Amino acid sequence: ILTPDTTICAGDAMQIKVDGDTIMQYSWTPPTGLSNTSVRQPYATPQTSTTYFIQANVPGSGCATKQGAINITVQQKPTITTANSIDQCNLLPLTLSAIVTPSYPNYMYTWTGPNGFQSNLAIPTIANAGKNNAGVYTVRVNADTSICYSTATINVNITSPDTPIVR
Repeated sequence: ILTPDTTICAGDAMQIKVDGDTIMQYSWTPPTGLSNTSVRQPYATPQTSTTYFIQANVPGSGCATKQGAINITVQQKPTITTANSIDQCNLLPLTLSAIVTPSYPNYMYTWTGPNGFQSNLAIPTIANAGKNNAGVYTVRVNADTSICYSTATINVNITSPDTPIVR
């Protein structure tokens, strides 16, 4: 097996690379999450961490069966819940927030948005948000120990209501 033990994110696929002759017969176990258990280089999409085993031989040759194994560790992506949109008046503080599950103390946040906005805070605030702060904000969240991340967006509308005229 050429592919080293690997970590992937839940829902991702990877091809297991194997060096071997095309005249060999291949057998992978367990079959769960594999695209095909009888090909040399299957795609794996396990939902949980899995060790896959391969056996390969040349039928009728009398040669010994070759064996190998690969460990694929599956990390879960965090789930992010945000407001779909925020409507607020011009020049008030704008607070962005996201609820992330499962609960974990060391999530890393990366917020980006209009007018060059960037923040690594979990709950950033823009003081006196004006019309140039209106638009789509994106948050990317991952655990400090994980390669897996999720993203979510919030659409921010900034309004300037007309001043009432008293006559």
